[in-house]
Amino acid sequence: MTIPDSPGSDRDIQMSILEIGSIQASPGQKISGYCSVRAGAAEVRFPILLANGRQPGCRLALTAGVHPREFLGIEALRSLMKGIDPEKLKGQVAACILPSNLPMLNCQAGAPQAGEINLNRIFPGDPTGNPAERGIAWLFDHIIRPSDIYLDLHSGGVSEGLISIVAYRTSGNADLDRRARELADAFGVTDVVRGKSPDGGNSHAAATRENIVSLLVDVGEYGTRSPILINQVREGVIRVMEKSGMLQTSLPPLDLTHRHWTWAAGYEAEALFDGLWLPQFEVGDEVKQGDILGSIVDPLDTLLETIIAPASGRVLYGERGLVVRRGDILAAIAERED
Repeated sequence: MTIPDSPGSDRDIQMSILEIGSIQASPGQKISGYCSVRAGAAEVRFPILLANGRQPGCRLALTAGVHPREFLGIEALRSLMKGIDPEKLKGQVAACILPSNLPMLNCQAGAPQAGEINLNRIFPGDPTGNPAERGIAWLFDHIIRPSDIYLDLHSGGVSEGLISIVAYRTSGNADLDRRARELADAFGVTDVVRGKSPDGGNSHAAATRENIVSLLVDVGEYGTRSPILINQVREGVIRVMEKSGMLQTSLPPLDLTHRHWTWAAGYEAEALFDGLWLPQFEVGDEVKQGDILGSIVDPLDTLLETIIAPASGRVLYGERGLVVRRGDILAAIAERED
């Protein structure tokens, strides 16, 4: 079943060459290669995978590795692209696995005070900014902005507990929001989370501001490379493609009841603590605003900071590592919609 008035449905009957930098895929062709991009003083090689169908349809953008220690999304994207047959594809797929050195380019460019950048805070990038921002700007302009649908594949990092979710942002455009929720439901994960606005530097937020139907997929915790979960994400993308009219598949119908949530709040580490994180919750717990989530202590057990829940709801993911870094989400909380 396709989405009514799905994006991309008015594309020209004659399919065109799919081109990203120097990499080109003709109709009916699948190809991969590297695009070398100048990012200030640095040169970045972006791994690109393209599949160009013979029939018109949506253009789907896929990214993985925005956080390089989140392995499952990378593995799922590699598996997916290996299996796509462009002869059976309606539309086009442009995918990128981000270079693992991109978050560290500022340090390499002589700005050690900047530290390692969280790339999912700087979208859509800045073509005149620091090296990481320039790299993200190239990615956004060449992969994401030309698309009709965009999926960014994430997972829990090596020290991150996580309830698997698919998330989208409220755009203010009722039709766009309806399609985003339909595709999020189609993916095949029980918990679907809505952001209240498209503001901020997250990948799917920036894409939503461009009127692209955009989802963030977060499946699997603690750096897992589980073949079962890799296959779940691969099939989830295929289900989104089927829902969008890009593929006809024989996947069995889903047998699940969705839970819909709205992001309420998250506690993000703002400083490089000279201490240890001692959480007092489990991922999946219900908490109330004002509850103690945990504490930061020094190695001799002196209390440095008490972390208080900024909102009531369920903790969908959070940092479980002992040592935290600036930008780590200690706890992300969502409220139930239905």
